[in-house]
Amino acid sequence: MPEIIQFSNHLSYEDKIKPLRESASTPIKPALVAHRVNGSKIGKKNLVEAETIASLIVAAVEQPEYAGKTFGVISLVGDEQADEVDKMLRTKLDPVIYENRRILCGNPAQFQGDERDVIFLSMVDSKDEGDGPMGLRKDGPDGMWKKRYNVATSRAKDQLWVVYSLDHQTQLKPLDVRRQLIAHALSPNALMQLLADGVKNTESPFEAEVYRVLVGQGYLVRTQWQVGAYRIDMVVEGGGKRLAIECDGERWHYDKVEEDLARQALLERLGWRFVRIRGSVFYRDKSPNRSDAMRPVFERLQKMGIFPEADIDSSNTSDGKDSDQQLDCLKRRSAELLHEWKNINTASISEQSLPVKVEVNTTPRTAIQPVPKEPTVRGVSTDLFDAIQSVNFEVGQVVVHQKFGKGRITAFKENNQQMQIDFERGGSKWLSFEYAMPNLTKP
Repeated sequence: MPEIIQFSNHLSYEDKIKPLRESASTPIKPALVAHRVNGSKIGKKNLVEAETIASLIVAAVEQPEYAGKTFGVISLVGDEQADEVDKMLRTKLDPVIYENRRILCGNPAQFQGDERDVIFLSMVDSKDEGDGPMGLRKDGPDGMWKKRYNVATSRAKDQLWVVYSLDHQTQLKPLDVRRQLIAHALSPNALMQLLADGVKNTESPFEAEVYRVLVGQGYLVRTQWQVGAYRIDMVVEGGGKRLAIECDGERWHYDKVEEDLARQALLERLGWRFVRIRGSVFYRDKSPNRSDAMRPVFERLQKMGIFPEADIDSSNTSDGKDSDQQLDCLKRRSAELLHEWKNINTASISEQSLPVKVEVNTTPRTAIQPVPKEPTVRGVSTDLFDAIQSVNFEVGQVVVHQKFGKGRITAFKENNQQMQIDFERGGSKWLSFEYAMPNLTKP
């Protein structure tokens, strides 16, 4: 989308990229979202940003506008943040959904040559309140930072989220690439206008007459519509859709017919719909308001569901929510999920609670299969879980073990006789309760 690619266009390509895609070609709105959270960087992780991104993706999967859309998460500082989000998503999402949505979490280099419909950027960095802004992050050695941000910000096809924990105006210097990205996410039209300013608006008398006819019928019309480095004579909007109208008058377009048709073919491949009006037909028409010459235009508008503003009612408007409604719905559901996740009970397994025989298998993390979304131990009538039913262990629950440290329950195996726990350190281990029932209590 133009709002997305324009940051890279300005950062690395001297505004030479021609963003041509039409924003109405996707139901996801807006194309660029700046989302600030109250997070703190510890090491190379920002857990608040990680949890927020995971909850936003889970929430988006539930929304009809995101049906079939693919998702990616890019950490702008190291790999640990991406690994943290990936771990959360594998716990919270059904493995089939995880696979079908082609979820990928990594650093910018891992996305080189790849893309997803929706990308979430985690800036990770934070700063405690104090004197002065953070150290400048501009180009970096061999343009490292510039290249990293160029790749990261150009991987999203439909929507890009910038999730950050900084006050960009007070904690980052003016030329810092992080500040530039946040500012663009907050106000994408500022950079978009730089491209539009280079093209002079021009109108012909023929275009002016067509414009008057359309406006007289109550349509919303915009002249000299900018699409990258190209211009469309006029665009009629309504119901979330747009129709491009080109006015072919011999006095104004005769020497540009071949160029105009090539441009139209290119833009049609990117989702635009066109109607062309010939000046000779228009001026020979003596019917009121040139209705005969304008009939192809009005028929196409009717077919596309674009109606005069005065005639628009609920049956004619787009079924999709507008940008604010979409964002409000998504953020509200994300907040609900975060609240649910934070209320998960934490259980403690003491060293003495180990069964007589414990099997610990250090399996590489990449070999662990995705976790089913909803398995639970409630109501299971086995000796093991009859003894611990009051603790209500379930997938996603955090546990603490004296020997292995903090971990998270990711699955139950072998008719619920085995509990799979993914520990934060030492890879993924299996604790197999085979002979004795552990005495598990809440901390």
